[in-house]
Amino acid sequence: MKSYFFVNIKEGKVRTRGELLKLISLFFPPPLKKKLTFTSIAERLKLTQKERKIVKKIEKLYPSFQNIIINHSSSQSSSQLFAEGKEEVVEILLLSLISSFDQKNLSGSILSLLKEFFQKSPLIFHPFKLLKGEEIIKLLGVPAGPHISYLLNKIHQAQISGEIKTKKDAIILIKNIWQKESHQ
Repeated sequence: MKSYFFVNIKEGKVRTRGELLKLISLFFPPPLKKKLTFTSIAERLKLTQKERKIVKKIEKLYPSFQNIIINHSSSQSSSQLFAEGKEEVVEILLLSLISSFDQKNLSGSILSLLKEFFQKSPLIFHPFKLLKGEEIIKLLGVPAGPHISYLLNKIHQAQISGEIKTKKDAIILIKNIWQKESHQ
């Protein structure tokens, strides 16, 4: 099976996300003999920059998802990772499913997360903009900067988890976050 992928990679035929996931799963978990990571595998296989970026994102988020799966963490934790992972969430969860195939209790958690992801996918990919950055700047009386993106991301995560649904809810949320973070 591995040789099939190596031949196709050399010929430039492995180029879909599904094939990339299959390739990653063949190497999971990476051998401990060397410091071999998914990223180093992607480089050795001469994947495109875009494909390397996907592999790097999967490699970065995978441990966080494993933590949620093993500890049965809250919906808020999964919402945060759904917002951050977006398209790669499916690959990460399928990779988790493959790696824990023989552990029934984990498989159930993974399938639940997949179901939750697909149910919330409209909010994940196309959230209704409750507030714009300019509105946050005016509301809080602060200059533009990376903190505005941070607050917009927190609004998105709260939408995914179902904590907020209205503009009023979003305003209360960002004021609370801003108040907590500015007093630390």
